[in-house]
Amino acid sequence: MIRSILKTTVLLSTYFWLKPRWKGLAIVIVSIALTGIIHTEYLHYVKITGNEDSLMTSYILKWLVYLLSPLLYILVAILRPRPVAVAMPRDNTTGRKKTVEKQDVEDGFDFLRQKTHLNNQADLLLTRDD
Repeated sequence: MIRSILKTTVLLSTYFWLKPRWKGLAIVIVSIALTGIIHTEYLHYVKITGNEDSLMTSYILKWLVYLLSPLLYILVAILRPRPVAVAMPRDNTTGRKKTVEKQDVEDGFDFLRQKTHLNNQADLLLTRDD
């Protein structure tokens, strides 16, 4: 009983940890796997042709990708600065603010501001002429 609860807890916590991070982790894993595959293919090419001029460069590039892709993921996904919520200053007034009586710019909604009662869909259905 305790084992199943512990397994469920571990699986759920792992799921909740991976849920926001799965895309970035997938990109890192795929880039490392592709680098390994490409480097292995290059080693087969070097073995067949015997041209070992760029062999050291290939190892350097391989290890740079192996080291930089997780580091970039950590810097971008985990250590990025989160937006901070800014508290809005509170007014001392209660209720709704008074509407602006005079506007300099015509915005196209003046015909609604002049009405005393706005009809909703139910009112329009009841007053509809058939």
